[in-house]
Amino acid sequence: MSELIYKADKELLAEKGLVFPYLMLKNVNLGKYGKCDLIHFKKPYYKVELEIDLISCNRDKISMSSFMDLVTCAKGVHKYVRENHDIDFKINLHIISKEIDPKSNIVFLPDIFPYIINFYQYKANIDGIYFENLSDFELPDEPLIKGYPRIKLKSLSEMFKVIK
Repeated sequence: MSELIYKADKELLAEKGLVFPYLMLKNVNLGKYGKCDLIHFKKPYYKVELEIDLISCNRDKISMSSFMDLVTCAKGVHKYVRENHDIDFKINLHIISKEIDPKSNIVFLPDIFPYIINFYQYKANIDGIYFENLSDFELPDEPLIKGYPRIKLKSLSEMFKVIK
């Protein structure tokens, strides 16, 4: 998958759901921090900082293990840039896989992690491969707070009424 993304025409790739139009490196060895499938660099005109996208391509499901491997790569890239270049930057994490288990806790990481995290699911049909950005997972019909030790609460909004 990383080879396909690396060699793809950037405009066609954007039409298929992945927007990485600038400089990209493939199979980057980060020493003790592992190996990153793809690293994409962009410096938008309207921002001062460099954006570094770390992209992991998985064959099957997105797992916590593959996510932690990408976090380790992010640490290596962060350390390298800080030690060798005087530039402001931010790191974004992207994991591409055939599927993601919506029942896994990993789906909630983009909401609480300090990096921008995107999960992509790829699908193939007669017209080629397409990528869908998956985000904003929520558990269906699950109350957020089931109760408080001394006060019976039915919702998060009731909790905020109590603490005001």
